[in-house]
Amino acid sequence: MRIEETRRRPRSPSLTPLIDVVFILLVFFMLVSSFVEWRAIKVDTPPAVTLARPGADTTTRRLQVFPGGRLVLDGETVDLPGLARRVRARPGEAVQVVPMPGLTLQPLVTVLDRIAAAGGSAALREP
Repeated sequence: MRIEETRRRPRSPSLTPLIDVVFILLVFFMLVSSFVEWRAIKVDTPPAVTLARPGADTTTRRLQVFPGGRLVLDGETVDLPGLARRVRARPGEAVQVVPMPGLTLQPLVTVLDRIAAAGGSAALREP
């Protein structure tokens, strides 16, 4: 007796589990990622002419930041801890930060962070 085999169509794999996995990964990455800028540095450049309000404290300090990390605050050389102490000692004063030619970005950011951590306000000024 001869038994004939029936031809079967080859089965294609189901894409439903793959689509489920892709959607689960999409939801996971949407929940885990953050689109908020959590670290920003506010840089205010003062205008050329500043009008003072009557009775307002208009004293500002000038901080020059040189390549190599040397800091000069109002003509005196200071280090980062000394800068933080002086900013904390006179909290109402603004600090004008003057980056000298050849300065890279990282020392400038470090100085601005240190001034902000000490409770001071800083503005960048051209040399």
